[in-house]
Amino acid sequence: MKEEVMKILKMVEEGKLNAEQAARLLDAMGEVLTTPKTGKFIRININSADGNSINVVVPIGLMKLISGFIPKNAKAILDEYEVDINQLITAIQEGANGTLVDITSEDGDVIKITVE
Repeated sequence: MKEEVMKILKMVEEGKLNAEQAARLLDAMGEVLTTPKTGKFIRININSADGNSINVVVPIGLMKLISGFIPKNAKAILDEYEVDINQLITAIQEGANGTLVDITSEDGDVIKITVE
């Protein structure tokens, strides 16, 4: 674990991460160590009507950092359909599994969020 912390601190020193990003990574590392290893992932697939396709896969142990992995245009689509990532994280922590969100809009947007 000490090696990973040193890598994060080196990235801050090099200007690759700011202090807030480093703190989130360090928090996530602590979460990974205390979260049971389930081998599960959160998968977010977004296919927008305008042709954009986004596929984000994050290990359950890093779920508290998931919003950092989602591109801004994907966040805008999730917000448009009132998909709250924090509520999803809570549901997953409480044991939710399988498909959590499955939306197909009249405009052709498709959003699917699963735990696998």
